[in-house]
Amino acid sequence: MALGERRTNAQAILDIYRLGYLTDSMHVVDLTFGRGSWWKLWAPVHFTANDLYEPCANQYDYACLPWSNSKFDAVPFDPPYKLKGTGGSHESDKLYGVATPYEHWTAMFREIHEGIDEACRVLKPGGTLLLKTMDQVSGADIRWTGGFVRPAERLGCQHVMNLHVSGYRRQPEGKTQRRPRQDFSTMHVLVKELVEEWR
Repeated sequence: MALGERRTNAQAILDIYRLGYLTDSMHVVDLTFGRGSWWKLWAPVHFTANDLYEPCANQYDYACLPWSNSKFDAVPFDPPYKLKGTGGSHESDKLYGVATPYEHWTAMFREIHEGIDEACRVLKPGGTLLLKTMDQVSGADIRWTGGFVRPAERLGCQHVMNLHVSGYRRQPEGKTQRRPRQDFSTMHVLVKELVEEWR
C-alpha cells in the first residue's frame, strides 16, 4: 500500500508511523473506543490499553485519567464525536459507543474538551497527539469538530498535519437529508512543544 492510500484508521496509523510521528520505542496510551482497531497494521511495543466499555486493565474516563503529567510518548484520542440525538439511530452506534440516551451536543463537546485537556497533560513534551474528528450534521446545521484542535494548540501542541480517512454511513431511515454527506473523518497529528509550561 502506497503512502496516502487509506480507508481505515489502521492505514492512517501506518502512514503516521512511516512519516516518523510514531516510533517503535514510544510508550502509547490508547484513548480510543473499543478493541484497538487502529493497531492492525502497526502496533506499539509499549502499549497501555484504556477503555471504559471494553474489558481491559484500565477502565478510566478519558476526562479524568490517573496517570502523572508527561507520562506517555503518544496519545491517540478518538472521542465519540457523533452527535447522539436520541441514540441508537444506526446499527453501528453501539460499536462506536453512542447508542446511549440523548445528550445535547454542547454537553458532548464540553466532555471532549475535557478529554483533550487530559490527553495533553499526560503527553510528554516532544510527544505525538493523534486527535480524530468528523464534522457532524444535526438537523440543518453542521457542527464543525475540526475546532477541537484549538484547545490542544492552546496547551502547547503544534498541529503538523491532517490525514483523511474515507468512509460512508447511510442516512438513517426516516431522516431527511439537508446537507451533503461527509464521507471522511480527519486524523489530526499534533506534537507537544519540548518546553513544557503546564498550568
